[in-house]
Amino acid sequence: MNYCTIPKKFTQEKRTSISDVLKLLWINFLGSVCSTAVFMLIVIFIKKSSTSTAFFGLLSAASGFVIGAYIPLHQFSETVQTVCNVFPQTGITSLIRNVLLSGVLDHIDGDLNGIDGGMFVKAVRESFSLSMRLFEKDCSASNTLIYVTMFTVVVLVALGVIYPKVYKRR
Repeated sequence: MNYCTIPKKFTQEKRTSISDVLKLLWINFLGSVCSTAVFMLIVIFIKKSSTSTAFFGLLSAASGFVIGAYIPLHQFSETVQTVCNVFPQTGITSLIRNVLLSGVLDHIDGDLNGIDGGMFVKAVRESFSLSMRLFEKDCSASNTLIYVTMFTVVVLVALGVIYPKVYKRR
């Protein structure tokens, strides 16, 4: 018996596919546009460059709490989760986590062979906020993507209307 061979089930793990990479690129692009637009909408009213830079830094740090990067959102009450999930950056984070972890979680669930009835994977999905909860309901990944896209379009339109008025350009 050869103890140095790797069992077959470990060599057939799901690899990251091209479609996963393209999904991640699209989500990151959408998240970058959305975050920049939201932050610009807030700092557009600040006249001094130094004040704008400092305020932008504070907003960036605060957004880490809102998206659940520092403290998982499931630790908070439903009301706080809903407030945090209104911000599209939380949805972007959820989508990225979904793409990165779904294959791993499917593999773990398959290896457990239903022993726990899927409870371990369910707990991990909840702990890492893989689905966005808005008004006490779970949003699917496609609904989250639609929400973030619509939010981004609305903010970009608002910037297009407000920017010329603030800086008196036409």
